[in-house]
Amino acid sequence: MRRVAVLDRVLHGARLYDLSRRTIGASNEMRRLVGDVVRPTEGTRMLDFGCGNGRLVPFLPNLDYVGVDNNPSYIEQATATHGSDQVRFVCADVKDLPSLGFGEFDVVVSLGVLHHLSDEVAETAVTAVLQQLTPQGRLITMDPCFHPEQASLARVLMAMDRGRYVRHPEDYRRLVERCNGVVTQQIWHDVYKFPYTHCVQVVVRG
Repeated sequence: MRRVAVLDRVLHGARLYDLSRRTIGASNEMRRLVGDVVRPTEGTRMLDFGCGNGRLVPFLPNLDYVGVDNNPSYIEQATATHGSDQVRFVCADVKDLPSLGFGEFDVVVSLGVLHHLSDEVAETAVTAVLQQLTPQGRLITMDPCFHPEQASLARVLMAMDRGRYVRHPEDYRRLVERCNGVVTQQIWHDVYKFPYTHCVQVVVRG
């Protein structure tokens, strides 16, 4: 617990968080996620909940993007680096989404968020996000997971993750289904240069 608390404090700052992402080669997961799963087109309205420092923006086409995160340091850096008329960042919590007045979105992405949230908080977040989708909209989540086919090192890394709620794929699925979401999943073992397992979910409203 002490190790996790130290990591939380260290990575709370945007600069060190950005450095940690570059060190692990996280740009590979962003490219793959956008190209294979999100597949946005020009004009797509996208909400990035838990946007961090805007890490997804450089991999997106020209679209209407809103990034939301509750860390002021991340939002400050994201705005300075990526902000524009079509790319906006807001420091807020998921419970604030209905009051922000952004309307509906074609795609909501939430990357590396659910494994930091308890079931109760995660269900509140997913329910709020699903309400922001257009009728044909999609919620896309990506989180580390435990999986029977993962390498031993990957399982160790999952256990050491600073997120306290790393789940099995079926647990991520059940969490979203309790929010009236219909889920398809992909399991990725090969995004980083070292063994690591991602659970990618595409969710539509049931």
